Amino acid sequence: MILSLPSFLTLLKGLNMFTVTLVGLDDSEVDLADFSSADLARHIHTRAHKASGSNVSKVTHKENNIVVFGDHELTSAILRARVPVRILHISHHCSTDMDFGARIDQQFYVLCSEESALQEQFEVNGLHKRNVAAVFSSSTDQWVFLAKGFWRRRQNLEGLKMVALLDEYPPFQTVRSVDFEPPDLTYERVVSAEGPYVDALRILQERLNFTTELKRRKDGVWGTLSRYISFGHCM
Repeated sequence: MILSLPSFLTLLKGLNMFTVTLVGLDDSEVDLADFSSADLARHIHTRAHKASGSNVSKVTHKENNIVVFGDHELTSAILRARVPVRILHISHHCSTDMDFGARIDQQFYVLCSEESALQEQFEVNGLHKRNVAAVFSSSTDQWVFLAKGFWRRRQNLEGLKMVALLDEYPPFQTVRSVDFEPPDLTYERVVSAEGPYVDALRILQERLNFTTELKRRKDGVWGTLSRYISFGHCM
């Protein structure tokens, strides 16, 4: 597929990227001679501007949507910074082993201009996932998304094992039995628990494909939110 301005605009709209920062446009191998900030702003009614360089804070300072043309290192740096942005990486050639290290909760997409499919790439439970999120229809000049909704496409945690801490909180959750082996000064393993909160956890486990090890603090302290946005004690 030859990436054109109309097809690019329909893709941005499909990704809800109505305000974009364009990065690396001048140095890209992609043939986008008719692309300019004015063209984008005129068609999608947003402010769009070019940015350059590898300064992540500069690129992500004002915009929530970033389109990176060919700059693999910058894309990886933005993903590592964990900033809450949508990222569309566009490249002329995409190798099958190209890995950016995106997490499952990061809205990251890869488009090879020589192909007609939009990929989602992310890691979950040590697995590198590559899903086709959308395909381009040349007959309608539109992108067709295979599954609507970001979280609908990311609802398989691939057997991820988590730890959940709980304590007595009737009638919502009640601990029935615990295991004191192996000995631990801080936690005891919950063997059996019940209540609507526990039922909700089991439903989530089944639907999202993860497992949970339940634990309880021996001192029964719930903890409080710290100034660094982390919980102590039971939380």
